[in-house]
Amino acid sequence: MKYKTLNNRPKITGLKCGPGMTEQNHMVDCDVNTTVARYVRTGAFGAPNEIPTNPPDFSGFDQNFSFFKAQCMVAKAQQEFDALPSSIRSRFDNNPGKLISFLEDSSNQEEAVKLGLVEAPAIQDSNGVIHTTQTPPSQGSVVGNSEPAVAG
Repeated sequence: MKYKTLNNRPKITGLKCGPGMTEQNHMVDCDVNTTVARYVRTGAFGAPNEIPTNPPDFSGFDQNFSFFKAQCMVAKAQQEFDALPSSIRSRFDNNPGKLISFLEDSSNQEEAVKLGLVEAPAIQDSNGVIHTTQTPPSQGSVVGNSEPAVAG
């Protein structure tokens, strides 16, 4: 019986590989010199089909509204959304954008009042007294008047 040892192993003289799997048609796109030349020519990185044909247009922005103000508004909206109860946040999939879209739709006014997101609209009766829709006028609740309701 013959045992394999370091001295009697078969010698491997080189790698024996089959045909390569590398696609050579990507060679030009992978060349850094080609990528830099494309950037110098177009001003954008990326594949030729991903380069925008039109330059970006920033002319539609108001001069009084800055990027910083927009970021502050987004941060404030996120903070206020995070302060809501978890049941309301989960109703909007923890996405403040969905809440804002919900509140922008006037058909959601009644549900927004039920959720406590907005105050009920005030209604003025024939006597000029302003009431909220949350409490009927018969209970004497008056919005905007600090005097207690007096039974007549």
